[in-house]
Amino acid sequence: MAHIVKYVFGTTPLPPKSPPPPNHSAPLILPELPDFEAMGIKERSERHIELMKGRALTVIVGPEGEAQAFVIPYLLLRYYSDVLPLLVEHEEKSDQLTLRLPNDLPPVFGLVANWIHTEQYKLPIALESISSTGRKDRVDLCKLLCRTWLVVEKLHIDLLISSVLQDLRNILQHTRNMGFVTPITPGTIFGVFDRVGTENRLWELLMEEMSEAFTRKPRPLFAKYQECFEEIEAFRSSVSAAMADAVCKVVYDKQEEAIDCGSEKTESTLKKDYLETEGEEHLEMSDEEDLKMSDEEDLETSEEEIFETMILKKM
Repeated sequence: MAHIVKYVFGTTPLPPKSPPPPNHSAPLILPELPDFEAMGIKERSERHIELMKGRALTVIVGPEGEAQAFVIPYLLLRYYSDVLPLLVEHEEKSDQLTLRLPNDLPPVFGLVANWIHTEQYKLPIALESISSTGRKDRVDLCKLLCRTWLVVEKLHIDLLISSVLQDLRNILQHTRNMGFVTPITPGTIFGVFDRVGTENRLWELLMEEMSEAFTRKPRPLFAKYQECFEEIEAFRSSVSAAMADAVCKVVYDKQEEAIDCGSEKTESTLKKDYLETEGEEHLEMSDEEDLKMSDEEDLETSEEEIFETMILKKM
C-alpha cells in the first residue's frame, strides 16, 4: 500500500487511484426494487408479476449435509425483507446469489416461502382443532411457530412476524382455556434463548406464558423446568416475580378469610399451603400424563419426521 499517500492539511493530495489487479472482484451489485408508484402499479398481483422477473436467489436451509435449496426470485423476497441485501452472498464462479440459513429447517422456510408468494400461510392444525389433539401436537405446533418467527425475524418480514406471534398467542390462550399444561417445553425456551436472547417479542410472549403456567400449577412444573431456572436468569426472574405476585394475592385473600373465620394462620403458613396444594387442586389426569413426557421425546427425531409431524429439532 506504499502508493497511497495520506492527505493531511498542508501536504500533497492523494494521487489518482491505480486500477485494481486483474483478479480483483467487483463489488456485488444487487437488483433494485421497481418503483411501483412511478409505474402506476397498485394491485398486489401486478406487483408480484414484476417482482418475479430478474435474478433468482438460492436459499440454502439447514445444517451442512442436511440442507435443502429453495430457488425464489430475489426481488420477491427483497420486497418483504429490507435486510436481504446485507445477508446475500455472491458465488463468483456461478454468478449465483445465495442466502444461507444453517440454523433453520427446510419445512419452516417452506412455510415462509409460501407466504412470500401468496401472503398466506396455513398451519398444519387449525386453532379450533387444538382441543381435540394430543399434547404432542400442541407442543409441535408451538415449536413450528417459534421456529417460523426466528426465520422471519432474521429477515425482518414485519407482516409475517406479527401474524406468527398472534397465532402463537391464540394457541397458548386456547390451551389455557381448555385447562391443559403449557405446550412450551424447556427445549423451546432454550432454543429461543440461545438464538436471539431475551430482548425480543417472542421471548416476552414465552415469559408471559410461563408466568401464567407457574401461577396456575406451580408445584408439578418445577422439576421439568429446573434447568431453565438454573441457567437462564431472565427466566428465573420473570417466573419468580409472577409467582411472588400470585402468592401475595392468595395470602392476602386467605388472610382476609382467616380474619373473618377467626383463624390464627400466619403468613408463612398460608404461603406454604399455597405452594403445596394450589397446583394439585387443578391438575387434571391428562396433565399428569403430559408431564411424564421426557425431554428426549420432546427434542429428538429424524429429518423425515420433522417434515411429516412438525417436530422441530433442538427446540
